[in-house]
Amino acid sequence: MNRQPDSAAIEPSPLLARLRQRVEALYARREADDHYVVTPLPWLSFIRFTQPTELNKGMLEPSMCIVLQGLKKILIGRDVTEYGAGSYVLSAIDMPISGQVTQASPEVPYLGIRIDLNIQEMADLIINMKLAQPAASGSGAAAYVTQSDADLQDAFLRLVTMLDKP
Repeated sequence: MNRQPDSAAIEPSPLLARLRQRVEALYARREADDHYVVTPLPWLSFIRFTQPTELNKGMLEPSMCIVLQGLKKILIGRDVTEYGAGSYVLSAIDMPISGQVTQASPEVPYLGIRIDLNIQEMADLIINMKLAQPAASGSGAAAYVTQSDADLQDAFLRLVTMLDKP
């Protein structure tokens, strides 16, 4: 089944544009084939591809990845989802996936931000804060793609800005 997040065709928000500018600045003096930038925060990294990629198989580790520019296609279970700027993938467990960047060029590269998640720390936080269990989505998927909102984009922007002020 092919699907896209609900807001895949909406113009990027001002917050997303600011995030994209910050990540572009990090790559300004790097080689075109320098795809990943690891930050002083070991769980935060940036991704850039200047051309579409082959369909790759691999393991999606617990993480949250937001797309700032370009398009990507991912196969999770039996669902193929193509998504772009403002969409994010959230994975709660290690799982096999296939994915590829489908839209990227040297002029308009694919850009993303990845946050690796420590599931043990998250479970401890949920228990210690006595957070209520969210309502089940019905899909049962341990990973999914959806559109970000302004609050999430702002949180990513604050996190990236924090790199300038250690």
